[in-house]
Amino acid sequence: MHETCIAITGVAPLIVHNGRLADPLDPMTRQLAELTGKRKKTLEDHLRISRVEWEGGLYLDDDGEPCLPSECIEATLVAGAKRTKQGRDAKAGIVVPDHAKLVYDGPKDVEAMWKSGKFLKRNGVRVGPARVIRSRPIFHAWSTTVRIVWDPDVIRDEPDLLKICEAAGQMGTCEWRPRFGRFEVRKIS
Repeated sequence: MHETCIAITGVAPLIVHNGRLADPLDPMTRQLAELTGKRKKTLEDHLRISRVEWEGGLYLDDDGEPCLPSECIEATLVAGAKRTKQGRDAKAGIVVPDHAKLVYDGPKDVEAMWKSGKFLKRNGVRVGPARVIRSRPIFHAWSTTVRIVWDPDVIRDEPDLLKICEAAGQMGTCEWRPRFGRFEVRKIS
């Protein structure tokens, strides 16, 4: 196995949406259900719903700071590899062993991020036939470093790997791509 580290720099804002709110046993999902189950919602209720949706959408590392999970990065690389007709090879030959800490201007603490208002994107989305407003975390200027472990028996060589990474960057990562989440790639080591 070979190892390559790349620097990723966002060229479009990044919108993230952790799937944890789909888990009915997750404490944030239960809190959200309690708030949305009320018939008559006050403005305060709507603010609390927005906060829970936003916080539940964040990906946090073990230090409680925003990150890109390794699973998201791998899925992005596989999607990029499909553009170069190497999707199956990427699935079999590329592993991202670590979550990637997000680098951005602003606080790393969830409470301070929420209070700043800079990291909130509210948009209408379709839920069945209805259109509802949802709150998502957004990072306007972002970057990260990613360690990729790859199998030279599957991925031909490092230039081939970098082509996959560049194709992935054109497609973007996480939510609402390719309008959001697009990035440039630079090899570090």
